[in-house]
Amino acid sequence: MWNANAGSWTELSRAGFDVYRDLVNTPAFFAMLPSVAGCSGLDLGCGEGHNTRLLAERGATVVALDIADVFVVAAAEFGGSGVRYVIADGATLPFASGTFDFVTAFMSLMDVGDPESTLRDVQRVLKPEGFVQFSVVHPATATPIRRWVNDGSGRREALTIGNYFFEGPITERWTFSSAPADVLEHHQPFTITYARPADIPKSPTPGSLPTS
Repeated sequence: MWNANAGSWTELSRAGFDVYRDLVNTPAFFAMLPSVAGCSGLDLGCGEGHNTRLLAERGATVVALDIADVFVVAAAEFGGSGVRYVIADGATLPFASGTFDFVTAFMSLMDVGDPESTLRDVQRVLKPEGFVQFSVVHPATATPIRRWVNDGSGRREALTIGNYFFEGPITERWTFSSAPADVLEHHQPFTITYARPADIPKSPTPGSLPTS
Protein backbone atom coordinates (compact mmCIF):
# COMPACT_ATOMS: atom_id res chain seq x y z
CA MET A 1 0.00 0.00 0.00
CA TRP A 2 2.73 2.49 0.90
CA ASN A 3 4.79 1.58 -2.15
CA ALA A 4 1.74 2.48 -4.23
CA ASN A 5 1.54 5.86 -2.47
CA ALA A 6 5.26 6.60 -2.45
CA GLY A 7 5.84 8.03 -5.93
CA SER A 8 3.07 10.61 -5.79
CA TRP A 9 3.73 11.38 -2.11
CA THR A 10 7.38 12.09 -2.82
CA GLU A 11 6.71 14.28 -5.83
CA LEU A 12 3.88 16.28 -4.26
CA SER A 13 5.51 16.77 -0.86
CA ARG A 14 8.81 17.87 -2.38
CA ALA A 15 6.84 20.36 -4.49
CA GLY A 16 5.59 21.97 -1.26
CA PHE A 17 2.03 20.64 -1.14
CA ASP A 18 2.32 18.82 2.24
CA VAL A 19 1.47 22.07 4.01
CA TYR A 20 0.38 20.52 7.34
CA ARG A 21 3.80 18.90 7.64
CA ASP A 22 5.73 21.99 6.63
CA LEU A 23 3.74 24.61 8.56
CA VAL A 24 2.50 22.69 11.61
CA ASN A 25 3.71 19.16 12.32
CA THR A 26 7.43 19.35 11.62
CA PRO A 27 8.06 22.78 13.23
CA ALA A 28 6.18 21.68 16.38
CA PHE A 29 8.05 18.37 16.48
CA PHE A 30 11.48 19.97 16.22
CA ALA A 31 10.55 22.66 18.75
CA MET A 32 10.10 19.87 21.34
CA LEU A 33 13.04 17.73 20.24
CA PRO A 34 16.05 17.68 22.59
CA SER A 35 19.49 18.33 21.14
CA VAL A 36 20.58 15.45 18.92
CA ALA A 37 23.99 16.79 17.93
CA GLY A 38 26.56 14.01 18.10
CA CYS A 39 23.87 11.39 18.78
CA SER A 40 22.95 8.24 16.89
CA GLY A 41 19.29 8.03 15.92
CA LEU A 42 16.71 5.93 14.13
CA ASP A 43 14.03 7.65 12.05
CA LEU A 44 11.19 5.10 12.00
CA GLY A 45 8.92 5.33 8.95
CA CYS A 46 11.19 7.82 7.20
CA GLY A 47 9.14 8.12 4.01
CA GLU A 48 11.02 10.15 1.40
CA GLY A 49 13.44 11.34 4.06
CA HIS A 50 12.41 14.97 4.63
CA ASN A 51 12.64 14.93 8.41
CA THR A 52 15.56 12.49 8.39
CA ARG A 53 17.58 15.12 6.57
CA LEU A 54 16.57 17.73 9.14
CA LEU A 55 17.82 15.45 11.93
CA ALA A 56 21.15 15.07 10.13
CA GLU A 57 21.37 18.84 9.70
CA ARG A 58 21.13 19.09 13.50
CA GLY A 59 24.26 16.99 13.85
CA ALA A 60 22.83 13.52 14.35
CA THR A 61 23.99 10.32 12.67
CA VAL A 62 20.73 8.78 11.50
CA VAL A 63 19.44 5.47 10.20
CA ALA A 64 16.38 6.13 8.00
CA LEU A 65 14.05 3.10 8.03
CA ASP A 66 10.86 2.36 6.14
CA ILE A 67 9.01 -0.77 5.10
CA ALA A 68 8.29 0.70 1.65
CA ASP A 69 11.34 0.25 -0.56
CA VAL A 70 10.11 2.89 -3.04
CA PHE A 71 10.28 5.47 -0.25
CA VAL A 72 13.73 4.34 0.90
CA VAL A 73 15.13 4.51 -2.63
CA ALA A 74 13.70 8.03 -3.04
CA ALA A 75 15.18 9.11 0.29
CA ALA A 76 18.60 7.68 -0.56
CA GLU A 77 18.62 9.29 -4.02
CA PHE A 78 18.02 12.70 -2.46
CA GLY A 79 21.17 12.17 -0.42
CA GLY A 80 22.22 13.69 2.85
CA SER A 81 25.45 13.18 4.79
CA GLY A 82 25.32 11.24 8.04
CA VAL A 83 22.32 9.13 6.95
CA ARG A 84 22.12 5.38 6.28
CA TYR A 85 19.01 3.89 4.66
CA VAL A 86 17.38 0.57 5.62
CA ILE A 87 14.30 -1.29 4.35
CA ALA A 88 12.73 -3.13 7.30
CA ASP A 89 9.62 -3.70 9.42
CA GLY A 90 9.42 -1.49 12.50
CA ALA A 91 8.10 -4.38 14.60
CA THR A 92 11.24 -6.47 13.95
CA LEU A 93 14.06 -3.94 13.83
CA PRO A 94 17.33 -5.36 12.42
CA PHE A 95 19.55 -3.77 15.07
CA ALA A 96 21.20 -4.93 18.27
CA SER A 97 19.71 -3.93 21.60
CA GLY A 98 20.92 -0.58 22.91
CA THR A 99 22.04 0.75 19.52
CA PHE A 100 20.53 4.25 19.39
CA ASP A 101 20.55 7.39 21.52
CA PHE A 102 17.12 8.33 20.20
CA VAL A 103 14.29 7.16 17.94
CA THR A 104 11.92 9.48 16.08
CA ALA A 105 8.72 8.61 14.28
CA PHE A 106 7.16 11.49 12.37
CA MET A 107 3.46 10.75 11.76
CA SER A 108 4.17 7.07 11.08
CA LEU A 109 3.20 4.93 14.08
CA MET A 110 -0.52 5.14 13.29
CA ASP A 111 0.22 3.45 9.96
CA VAL A 112 1.97 0.33 11.29
CA GLY A 113 0.02 -2.91 11.63
CA ASP A 114 0.95 -3.50 15.30
CA PRO A 115 1.91 -0.29 17.14
CA GLU A 116 2.52 -2.08 20.47
CA SER A 117 5.01 -4.56 18.98
CA THR A 118 6.73 -1.71 17.18
CA LEU A 119 7.10 0.35 20.37
CA ARG A 120 8.44 -2.68 22.26
CA ASP A 121 11.16 -3.14 19.65
CA VAL A 122 11.87 0.59 19.67
CA GLN A 123 12.45 0.31 23.42
CA ARG A 124 14.81 -2.62 22.84
CA VAL A 125 17.09 -0.77 20.39
CA LEU A 126 17.33 2.35 22.58
CA LYS A 127 20.27 2.87 24.89
CA PRO A 128 19.34 2.94 28.62
CA GLU A 129 19.29 6.77 28.69
CA GLY A 130 17.87 7.13 25.19
CA PHE A 131 14.53 8.68 24.25
CA VAL A 132 11.78 8.21 21.70
CA GLN A 133 9.69 11.06 20.30
CA PHE A 134 6.78 10.49 17.92
CA SER A 135 3.75 12.23 16.48
CA VAL A 136 0.50 10.64 15.30
CA VAL A 137 -2.83 11.80 14.00
CA HIS A 138 -5.61 12.02 16.57
CA PRO A 139 -8.14 9.15 16.26
CA ALA A 140 -10.81 11.78 15.61
CA THR A 141 -9.24 12.39 12.20
CA ALA A 142 -9.83 8.78 11.12
CA THR A 143 -13.37 7.75 11.97
CA PRO A 144 -16.01 6.00 9.82
CA ILE A 145 -18.07 9.22 9.88
CA ARG A 146 -16.16 12.49 9.42
CA ARG A 147 -17.41 15.42 7.39
CA TRP A 148 -17.49 19.20 7.50
CA VAL A 149 -20.73 21.08 8.12
CA ASN A 150 -21.09 24.30 6.10
CA ASP A 151 -23.47 27.20 6.51
CA GLY A 152 -25.64 28.57 3.71
CA SER A 153 -22.74 30.49 2.21
CA GLY A 154 -20.45 27.46 2.21
CA ARG A 155 -18.37 28.58 5.21
CA ARG A 156 -17.26 25.77 7.51
CA GLU A 157 -19.09 25.83 10.84
CA ALA A 158 -18.37 22.46 12.43
CA LEU A 159 -16.86 19.03 11.98
CA THR A 160 -19.05 15.96 12.36
CA ILE A 161 -17.37 12.96 13.99
CA GLY A 162 -19.16 9.60 14.27
CA ASN A 163 -18.33 6.05 15.42
CA TYR A 164 -15.26 7.29 17.28
CA PHE A 165 -14.92 3.98 19.18
CA PHE A 166 -15.10 1.83 16.07
CA GLU A 167 -12.72 -1.13 16.45
CA GLY A 168 -10.71 -2.42 13.55
CA PRO A 169 -8.87 -1.00 10.55
CA ILE A 170 -10.17 1.95 8.54
CA THR A 171 -9.01 2.62 5.00
CA GLU A 172 -9.07 6.20 3.72
CA ARG A 173 -8.38 7.80 0.34
CA TRP A 174 -7.17 11.39 0.27
CA THR A 175 -4.54 13.68 -1.23
CA PHE A 176 -2.80 17.00 -0.59
CA SER A 177 -5.66 19.46 -1.11
CA SER A 178 -3.25 22.37 -1.54
CA ALA A 179 -2.09 21.01 -4.90
CA PRO A 180 -3.85 22.54 -7.92
CA ALA A 181 -6.30 20.42 -9.88
CA ASP A 182 -4.09 20.22 -12.97
CA VAL A 183 -1.35 18.68 -10.82
CA LEU A 184 -3.61 16.27 -8.95
CA GLU A 185 -5.10 14.89 -12.16
CA HIS A 186 -1.76 13.16 -12.76
CA HIS A 187 -1.80 11.41 -9.37
CA GLN A 188 -4.03 8.83 -7.76
CA PRO A 189 -5.26 9.65 -4.23
CA PHE A 190 -3.31 8.11 -1.39
CA THR A 191 -4.82 4.95 0.08
CA ILE A 192 -4.02 4.55 3.79
CA THR A 193 -5.21 2.02 6.35
CA TYR A 194 -5.16 2.95 10.04
CA ALA A 195 -4.99 0.03 12.46
CA ARG A 196 -7.28 1.49 15.17
CA PRO A 197 -6.74 -1.40 17.61
CA ALA A 198 -9.60 -2.58 19.79
CA ASP A 199 -7.94 -1.37 22.99
CA ILE A 200 -8.38 2.39 22.34
CA PRO A 201 -9.36 3.72 25.80
CA LYS A 202 -13.11 4.10 26.17
CA SER A 203 -15.12 6.30 28.50
CA PRO A 204 -16.03 4.48 31.72
CA THR A 205 -19.55 3.13 31.98
CA PRO A 206 -21.71 4.27 34.91
CA GLY A 207 -20.64 2.59 38.13
CA SER A 208 -17.26 1.56 36.76
CA LEU A 209 -15.18 4.41 38.18
CA PRO A 210 -12.50 3.35 40.70
CA THR A 211 -13.38 3.86 44.35
CA SER A 212 -9.87 4.61 45.53
